[in-house]
Amino acid sequence: MGLAVIAPSNSKFLENKFVLFDNTGAKVIDYWKGISVPGAEISISNNKTNGISKIETEYGTIIQKVFFYHLTPKLTEKILTY
Repeated sequence: MGLAVIAPSNSKFLENKFVLFDNTGAKVIDYWKGISVPGAEISISNNKTNGISKIETEYGTIIQKVFFYHLTPKLTEKILTY
């Protein structure tokens, strides 16, 4: 699931995340967006760089990628070769 968490007590109050649970309910991916969209998002985003997550499932491989990262060709190349 994609999440926008608002934490009003933090100066950078926006957490933009992707979380994936397996069929037992265990959290298998907890990804925080690491690169803000230029503009107003930079000053409010609580970013963490935690790399590209990948999990093998019975349906195939699932990876996370934030659409904005399409604008960063080196990261896209890394994901495609992951």
